[in-house]
Amino acid sequence: MWCACAATGGVLLPVRKPAIPQSPAADGAANPIDCFVLAKLSSAGLHPAPPADRKTLARRLSFVLTGLPPRADDLRRFEDAADPHAYEGFADSLLCSGHFGENWARHWMDVVRYGDTYGYEWDIPARGAWRYRDYLIRAFNADVPYDQFVREQIAGDLLDPPRINSSDGINESKIGTMFLQLGENRHGDSGTFNGVHQEMLNNKIDAFSRAFQATTVACAKCHDHKLDAVSQARLLCPGRRVHERTMGHQHARYAAAQSPDHRPFAGIEIATADRARAMVEVAGDGTSLATVA
Repeated sequence: MWCACAATGGVLLPVRKPAIPQSPAADGAANPIDCFVLAKLSSAGLHPAPPADRKTLARRLSFVLTGLPPRADDLRRFEDAADPHAYEGFADSLLCSGHFGENWARHWMDVVRYGDTYGYEWDIPARGAWRYRDYLIRAFNADVPYDQFVREQIAGDLLDPPRINSSDGINESKIGTMFLQLGENRHGDSGTFNGVHQEMLNNKIDAFSRAFQATTVACAKCHDHKLDAVSQARLLCPGRRVHERTMGHQHARYAAAQSPDHRPFAGIEIATADRARAMVEVAGDGTSLATVA
């Protein structure tokens, strides 16, 4: 794992494990994170807020996990519970709620710039985008491991074996690649307009780096990044690779459409797989886009 530090000129540094503060203020800490918070408060001459009552705690927990207030009967049951582990039980009930996936899928949809339409001048519908939305809800509710979640969105159609939803008969991994189809899009054949297709590719690269690498590389579209180790030349490398692969298959899709034995959407599936391969080749080893020559 790596972190970017602006104080050192944006150099990517390895994540370190700091020593847990040992101070009288941290004696009442419930976990190591509290030790850092309490030590910082103490150094500033501040004291932690008093513990919240159960009603307040339940409302906070419910809004954070499900985005909704707690149901009246659940709240009453939690307030009256004598069980010392009532908090854990209440948290588990919210995690098992279908609303948990709906709430946290919404946050991820903001990260990947989800929309039911593509905006721009004609605001054309993003057909089938709801499948990706529902995929996210199911993934969060099923507690899919994050590494699997990432792989599915970058190269889900290449995973062997894929993650199959047996109850609904759905190839979940393949739906995840719709991440690559979201974002900026235009009407008509964008490849015939100078610069338009490149802008769409830039948008995909920017969203990819923000979502999966916690790094904004869009500045390098016009100049070398001033804080992070991302040069303009290196940013254009993944853009060129994705462009070559996607544009090359436009002719393959047309040829397939003229063939009597072609199958519907075959070309789209090929193009999706190629975009995924390009992304994997760019950052398949987990390194930053900045390290790709």
